[in-house]
Amino acid sequence: MNFRAILTTGLLLVAIIVGYIFVDLRSQLTSANNQSSLLKTQLSAANSQITSLQDIITPEMPTHNIGISTSIVSSVPAQLKNAAALQISASQDKITTMVANIRMLPFDRSVESAYWNTAWAGKDYELQQIAQAVNVAYYNSHAYIANEIDCVDMACEIWDILQKQGIRSLIAAGNLEMTGENFGQCNHAWLMIPNSTGMYFALEATNGQLYFADSPSLVQYTECFLYAKPSDLRADIGSRW
Repeated sequence: MNFRAILTTGLLLVAIIVGYIFVDLRSQLTSANNQSSLLKTQLSAANSQITSLQDIITPEMPTHNIGISTSIVSSVPAQLKNAAALQISASQDKITTMVANIRMLPFDRSVESAYWNTAWAGKDYELQQIAQAVNVAYYNSHAYIANEIDCVDMACEIWDILQKQGIRSLIAAGNLEMTGENFGQCNHAWLMIPNSTGMYFALEATNGQLYFADSPSLVQYTECFLYAKPSDLRADIGSRW
């Protein structure tokens, strides 16, 4: 009898202990689930704040670009074809003039001429040569360093050097690996330089090259958002790059 009583009592105590442990574990699990739900709620709120800040830092549409249209690049092949035809019927002077003109891509003629290099009328070749010399000299003396000296810094510095040479340029933002990118997809900066009539060519600060309308590479450079000065570009991109 004593043995049975002891055994019964022991089993009862074990059952009580197991039950207590089970209840405690369920309580801890419930608490953990509640904490997990709370953390998920906080994470969702944080993500919303991050998205809101990104919209402020990097607007989907820029607010300072000068709004030049870049939709007329399809006219370039026709110009090249016409230039070739002129070689048969036109004088050498006309051929030279035509080739000089097609080396720069025309933008929307509604753009205010204040951005053009009107002081360089009739001196397109000289304008290009000075821009090339400045770009090569800068490239040979500066290194691209990610997160230190990047495309924005380099483009802005050359913009300033050209200003001192009496050459106006526009800072461009875009994505050379995409077609039809929106502002939020931009990841690169370069310069677009007009002549006196609104014909443009691209200056790439990170490789010391110029790109004209007879270069296939220019097509991607013309898909861009353009800025009259560095402060306008930096106001739109914030701390993205």
